[in-house]
Amino acid sequence: MKKIKLNEYPQRDRQLLQEKVAREVERNPDAYLQKYAENPLSHSGRYVCSDLMKETFPEFAASNEARARYNSPLHNSAAVLADEQFSRLVNDQSQPGRDKALFVTGVPGAGKTSAIENTIQNEGMFPADARVLYEGQLSNPTTSLPKIQQSLDAGLQPYIYVVHMAPETALMNTLERFEETGRGASVHAMATIQSGLPDGLERIYEEFGDRVSLTIIDRTDGLDKSKELSGWENLPILEEGTYEQIKERLAAALEREHSEHNITDNAYQQALGFAPVSNGLELWQEPGKSVEHDGTTHAEANEVTVPSDDARSYEHDEPYISEVHRGEWITTDGGGEETRILIGKSEDGFHPGIEIGSLNQESYPVWGEAVPTYGEATEKAHEHSHDYHMQQFGESIPDPALAPGLDELPGSLSDAEGNAIGPEVGTEGADDSGISLSM
Repeated sequence: MKKIKLNEYPQRDRQLLQEKVAREVERNPDAYLQKYAENPLSHSGRYVCSDLMKETFPEFAASNEARARYNSPLHNSAAVLADEQFSRLVNDQSQPGRDKALFVTGVPGAGKTSAIENTIQNEGMFPADARVLYEGQLSNPTTSLPKIQQSLDAGLQPYIYVVHMAPETALMNTLERFEETGRGASVHAMATIQSGLPDGLERIYEEFGDRVSLTIIDRTDGLDKSKELSGWENLPILEEGTYEQIKERLAAALEREHSEHNITDNAYQQALGFAPVSNGLELWQEPGKSVEHDGTTHAEANEVTVPSDDARSYEHDEPYISEVHRGEWITTDGGGEETRILIGKSEDGFHPGIEIGSLNQESYPVWGEAVPTYGEATEKAHEHSHDYHMQQFGESIPDPALAPGLDELPGSLSDAEGNAIGPEVGTEGADDSGISLSM
């Protein structure tokens, strides 16, 4: 089994739980895989999905609130277990009649899980000739190509099914699912996946050609007008734009839903990449130890992420600003100074900020005026950081959409092999439809 990669989280409860579960999984993976196979939704383990694998962790499955907070910290452990389950199934030659490997992919919220469930319901059983049905992302060739190769080496015929939907519609589905189950998806992750999927699939075709079959379930015109398109010539249908273009569309839709009070603050926070805390959630802690909240109550945490153990607050004229997020350091070319973005919270709203540090000197924050939303504060913080570097050093930093900071929160989600793809990505969205996969 592969080694579980650990991320860094500023919230102590999330960091400790990640480490605890990773140790237990690496010590005894068979116990978790057996529990997974016993779950009826896994169909004796032949349906492989890291989101469902998380349900083997009692700390995650305790409540919807726990799913929302611990989804990302426990993802890598679940992903490594799912990868191990996939490998065992593919190499199981006990039933030669099962000669297909099915892959279902698409942007979070497109309805991959529901498409699988509808197919099984319509056929009355799990596809009899499928040795494995893997639900996950295929946008990263580093992880997708080995899975396809592994299937072919085992004598299986790979079939890829892509469930496609407009970004805005998929976002609405992830927000609804977050409210229902505690699992959502960030706009960063959704833009990363949807923008990268066409190229990722193109790499699969370049590598394997027609040895791999492709079917696209196109839902861009609505569920009642879904179309099934077979053949690699249909790949252009998946193009929705660049990462920046898709993220801009998603951010606009998210802000509109939040400003019109169509979604809760927690749903809004998780879509931005934060880890919400609800009033009813008892934060996980090691036996005999307490979790420090730095004075942040559950009620306050409904509005802002629980700060890290060394989170600070500052007087900035008026009002009092409490730091709720800090990005990663950006070092100048000369190496003498570094900066990182900050997001603060006061009674006036959210403040964009920059922390400036020099060699052998203590860093200090510079705060901007309050704006109404997290999203606006994030954009302005990136803009201020960029302007500061240009004014002081005559050098640019990466595009704000790609720069370290809120879009690179500690503890970013990884794909099925633990490769980071973005912050706080939740589970894949599910919706109800009558579309079936032609397996």
